[in-house]
Amino acid sequence: MAEIIVKNKLNLIKWLSSDHVILLQHVQVNQLIPTAQYRELMDMTGKDRVVIKLLDIILGKGENVCRDFLDLLKNDDVNEFYPELREWIKTVDTKGKRIVHTYREAQVTFIHTISTCQK
Repeated sequence: MAEIIVKNKLNLIKWLSSDHVILLQHVQVNQLIPTAQYRELMDMTGKDRVVIKLLDIILGKGENVCRDFLDLLKNDDVNEFYPELREWIKTVDTKGKRIVHTYREAQVTFIHTISTCQK
């Protein structure tokens, strides 16, 4: 999902910059970013800069948050303000597998990493 955002980042910036405040409200309500980052974005000046920073934050949070963000953009309450986005997001398939790591998987990965480093 991150790849979709990166490949379409310039268009997303163009589309979402027209009314970034509404977008930030939806991002906050859906808890895609913590309150501190939300406040930082709200305090920034320059519509493009706000959207660029938001996309960078979303990309930094990994595949699941990227998927959640793209799913959010599919919501009519969100995309009604962005007609080009509305048409594009209909073509984006977000139904792929969610990345889920259980405690056991994380533990095995950690142990493998330690044993590899010790060699």
